[in-house]
Amino acid sequence: MLKIRDLSSVKLAFCLVIILLVQASPSHGGDLIYTLQAASFPSELYAQQQYDLLASRLNNSEHQHLRIEKVGRFYSVRIGGFSNKKSADSFADAIRPKVGQLLVIKAYIKKDRIIRQYPDPAHIDSGGAPDARAEKKVLKEPALSVTTAISEEVFDETAAMMHQAKGDIYWELSRTFMAMEEYEQAIRFGLKHPDFFRQYAKLLFLNGYIREAIIQMEKAVQMRSDFDAFRIDLGILYLADRKLEKAQAEFVSALELNPTTTHIYIYLADISLKTGAYDMAWFYIRRAEHLGHKGQGLVSKLSALSSEPDLSVLNSGGKGLFIRQILVSSRQKAQEVLLRIGKDELFELIAEKESLGPNAAKGGYIGEVDSSAMHPEIVAALIDSKVLSQPVIVETENGFHVLQRVEPFNHSVVSKALAGS
Repeated sequence: MLKIRDLSSVKLAFCLVIILLVQASPSHGGDLIYTLQAASFPSELYAQQQYDLLASRLNNSEHQHLRIEKVGRFYSVRIGGFSNKKSADSFADAIRPKVGQLLVIKAYIKKDRIIRQYPDPAHIDSGGAPDARAEKKVLKEPALSVTTAISEEVFDETAAMMHQAKGDIYWELSRTFMAMEEYEQAIRFGLKHPDFFRQYAKLLFLNGYIREAIIQMEKAVQMRSDFDAFRIDLGILYLADRKLEKAQAEFVSALELNPTTTHIYIYLADISLKTGAYDMAWFYIRRAEHLGHKGQGLVSKLSALSSEPDLSVLNSGGKGLFIRQILVSSRQKAQEVLLRIGKDELFELIAEKESLGPNAAKGGYIGEVDSSAMHPEIVAALIDSKVLSQPVIVETENGFHVLQRVEPFNHSVVSKALAGS
């Protein structure tokens, strides 16, 4: 009779057999080509946003095979299809000034995993270019100054994804050291996307390898420096390694991308307290309170060490329209959200769980908006409101918006103002 403690081993053996069978299968159901990977995300929402950004920046001749593919657990945004690497490199050189970092990979185009594709994609011709006339037009554009060379390494997608899948299974079964070995193999086969590096960093940290985790998280941030969540994760790793200045720099960068993440102000207040920057510590703790934080521990510590500075010198509230929202489907739901905020539940945590809007993962933060491009009722409700005043409910054709005006964060401006006071 099979004992309960043997079930995990049976599950592991079964999963690995399935993976090996898939790996050994000669049929891939698609065309093996060279393509350009722009980004990869665990969330389809982020992939759709990246797709829209690329579609807006590229011209008609450059949209060749622009698509989103569901590869394993990730949504990959890719461009182009080429029969040789030279053509892929030339095309990447041409569009990089518009789209940023690109990775040349060797992969299969499989129709069953394409979830979005630019209309009327060109076929792959015998010369390797998506379209001979289109490629000629791209290569003649004057903006072709290549600042960063593409790595000569080619991504063996099948092998890399298989090792990642094995690593995921080992991790699920708490065999973390074996999972680490599989992830390292995935990297050797060229797996390079920020979400994977972030995942690997977490695994390393859980096993006590802080320095190694930092290396992987630095790779993720280098590839997606515009993601505040990545910078927060790297800052926490630096903090665990007692690198206070580096942690502070990442937290500051995260807040400049998204100034509504309450707990990051607490991290920065604690770092400022430890480094003797008491005025900045007061600023951070008060900003956290304005966003809904109710802890008093740091205030007590600061009060024993310094007097509170005059923070009114900052007075940054009236410039620009920066907003965050929680989008729900009914007025009753919106009223419930207001009640929860009134009971000291953080706005950004409710947004992450409840909001139907595209910025839910960012705590509902939309950023600075152009009033001429916003719904007139939203503008009317917010344009004269004070920063961080009580949220309001606005109904539009998209649903019920719980909206609040917020303020941006600029570390240089704040530190200079406090120093001058």
